[in-house]
Amino acid sequence: MDALAASTRRQLLATLHDSAPPVGIAVAEVVEESAQSNELHHVHIPKLERYGYVEVTHGEELLYRGPRFDEVADVMRVVEANASKLPGGWP
Repeated sequence: MDALAASTRRQLLATLHDSAPPVGIAVAEVVEESAQSNELHHVHIPKLERYGYVEVTHGEELLYRGPRFDEVADVMRVVEANASKLPGGWP
């Protein structure tokens, strides 16, 4: 649940969840300009990487599904199925 606590991490995970598995996502295309800060590269991405949910390449510009992504994907499916019942800001 810690991985889903911040909207920035939820955005990244939701985009990875919706993408084809082998396709990397460009961080700059997913996260709003305001979130393009040190916090993104020093907090959010490293946290997801430590959990094994993402893999990072090209100087943290591209994210791929990590070896443990399926664990969080199960939660993302529940979130998507119940999106209308969740508070604003989800994913």
